[in-house]
Amino acid sequence: MSAGSARIVHEAFAAWQERDPDRIAGLIAPEVEFLPLRAQLESTSYVGEAGMRQMWEDLDRDWAQLEFDLEETHHDGDDVVVIGRI
Repeated sequence: MSAGSARIVHEAFAAWQERDPDRIAGLIAPEVEFLPLRAQLESTSYVGEAGMRQMWEDLDRDWAQLEFDLEETHHDGDDVVVIGRI
């Protein structure tokens, strides 16, 4: 990944804050895998656009409000690491 990938991650988080799953769908790769705490506890993951939309529904069901505050983004090779607060 490159600095461009880090930019895409920032755009996806901004789309989350704006409650725009269609915008996120346009940013993610088909093989993207989301591993929020819930999925890790249940030994599963959310994959691709369908997975992102299911994760969105599950998080909406579990949380009255969920916001992310990004503090740092680091990229190295194929990895983008985001540090922030929920």
